[in-house]
Amino acid sequence: MFYLKDETGKVLVNSTGAKIDIPLDNEFKSSLGRDPPDSVKRFVKTQNVNYEGMIFGMNYTMRYRERFIETSDKLYIMGTAADNPYVEDASAEMGVEDVIIQKGRYDKYYYISDKTERALLSFLKGQVYCGLILGPIFIILGLITFIL
Repeated sequence: MFYLKDETGKVLVNSTGAKIDIPLDNEFKSSLGRDPPDSVKRFVKTQNVNYEGMIFGMNYTMRYRERFIETSDKLYIMGTAADNPYVEDASAEMGVEDVIIQKGRYDKYYYISDKTERALLSFLKGQVYCGLILGPIFIILGLITFIL
């Protein structure tokens, strides 16, 4: 969870269940004879994740990916606004502190991105067109392969 703040106030964002479209900042791997960095070791310990196996303390093969949002980054969030359970009702100064953005019960899409809405919609439109063009081509190729 994190707060998103702008000139209108701040709102709590629960990122659980979101499709997060933020560029990868760091990636680490651990395996036999290769320990993760100390910062990763400390983090996985706080999350009760064990990176070492039970036999001679050999490391599991794991990949650790880090994405972070800087305080000056602009975000586009498509989700459901709901009552913030962490704020007492009628105690918000500007009214938005009592709101949480999250994945709704019936929502199919919950999206957090550092792209603008226009760039995101353009990308999604490209995916739709690509699917409409390439889908039938792959179906025809599959039928040809199946018949021959």
